[in-house]
Amino acid sequence: MDTEPRVCDLCSLPVIPPGFPLNTTGGLKVFCCEGCQGIYAMLHEAEILAEDVPGHAEVPDLPHSRK
Repeated sequence: MDTEPRVCDLCSLPVIPPGFPLNTTGGLKVFCCEGCQGIYAMLHEAEILAEDVPGHAEVPDLPHSRK
């Protein structure tokens, strides 16, 4: 288990485990909140890899969901 304190890859605030991970071409990024994760994803859209992070469920196949 990783006990090293981490800071958000966007705003540098402390990350409370497990944080909000995002798999990118530059490696796994971890964010302090969903907002930082979303902003990073929007700014670096081309670097985002397919979701393959343990603990995060797939989006259910709902009639109005995007895939």
